[in-house]
Amino acid sequence: MYALSACRCAAAQDTSLGYGQGAIDLLDEWVDVSRGSKTACTVQPADMIAVAKLLDAIYESSREGKRVAVEV
Repeated sequence: MYALSACRCAAAQDTSLGYGQGAIDLLDEWVDVSRGSKTACTVQPADMIAVAKLLDAIYESSREGKRVAVEV
C-alpha cells in the first residue's frame, strides 16, 4: 500500500498539524487509526467542529460588517 508520507518534497518542513508536512502527517495518522495500528487521532471531531464554527462566524462577520459572537 502506498504511504502518504512518501509524497514528501524537499521544501522547508512545517511541523504544524493541518498545514504543509503537518497535513500529510495528520492524514498518515488517520490511516493508522483506520487500520487499527493507533487508537486515536490527535485532532478529534470536536476540534473540527470548533474550526467550522469559527469559519462560519468569520464569513458571517464579513458579510454583515460587524462582530459576531461564537462559542467554541
